[in-house]
Amino acid sequence: METIHLHTKPETDKVLDNPPGIFRSFKRNELRELLGTGKVEHIEALTDLQISGENKPMEGFLIIEGMVEARKMGRQIEQYMAGDFIGEGFLHSRVLNNCQLRATIPTMILTFNREDLVGFFKEKPERLLKVFTMNVIESQQRHICMLYKRISDILKQNEGK
Repeated sequence: METIHLHTKPETDKVLDNPPGIFRSFKRNELRELLGTGKVEHIEALTDLQISGENKPMEGFLIIEGMVEARKMGRQIEQYMAGDFIGEGFLHSRVLNNCQLRATIPTMILTFNREDLVGFFKEKPERLLKVFTMNVIESQQRHICMLYKRISDILKQNEGK
């Protein structure tokens, strides 16, 4: 009997060793399979990322290294670092994210095509529910931290007056 070994790209091995919160409930072989549906990309600093567009399917991104910020109307609304997943809403909706995403430093991402990832989760619907639950919790925590930072910045500005 032949044993099949699933291999990951060296860049994604660190994700297997320290999975993002939304994937921590995955078994190692399931996570390896999920990561195998993605494509590694190296993004230069100050380069915009596009979740979808003309002739481009909807995508989501897992940051492996680096940092990406989301901006809307010229203001930073979110900052993403290694282990964060951007655009996870594309799994349950075709509504586009209408903010600008930009790598602030050289960044390595794993890009997921919507159709490939939806196909992966069709066989594992319970994992998809877990991913959404964990992502909502992490997203709320990140949002609270960003609000706290903004309030702190405003208070510091007011103290200086």
